[in-house]
Amino acid sequence: MKRTRKLLAMALALMLSLSCMAMPAMAHENENEGIMPLKPVATCAICGGYAEMSTSQTSGQIRVTGCSEVDKPHYHSTIIVTKTITCENGHSVSSQPETFLGACRG
Repeated sequence: MKRTRKLLAMALALMLSLSCMAMPAMAHENENEGIMPLKPVATCAICGGYAEMSTSQTSGQIRVTGCSEVDKPHYHSTIIVTKTITCENGHSVSSQPETFLGACRG
């Protein structure tokens, strides 16, 4: 009787200690399927299917006639950002490029 109780107590202690440990990776079956998306997810406007959104940015300079710091024509550094949504069926839609003005190069 004492041996059975000790064995039962040991088994319960083992189960309790295992239940306190965090093991979220054991619930994940497929390595290729992530729990959270790796890229921003969108819906395709053409077919309504699964689509991924990506952004690209280029830097350069833009000529301005004047700003708050300099009154003569000069250049400002710029960053141009374009967002592209590509669907799993091959459809691709790009947004209008957005231009962000940077430092004055007057």
